Amino acid sequence: MPLLLAAGVLPVPALLAADAPAVAWGLWGATAIAATLVYAVGEALCDLPPCTRTGSGAGSQT
Repeated sequence: MPLLLAAGVLPVPALLAADAPAVAWGLWGATAIAATLVYAVGEALCDLPPCTRTGSGAGSQT
């Protein structure tokens, strides 16, 4: 999580100093939101129990 936070905050001083146009701020915001969503989905998938297969499905040899 600290790496995600640092990657999102590091471009801010450069954007402020350059008086960046709205497109640059929009790209920064879209990238930050996408990175946060990827992290959240990864964390949510870690909480799921592992899949277990049973012999009653199609293609089973029972």
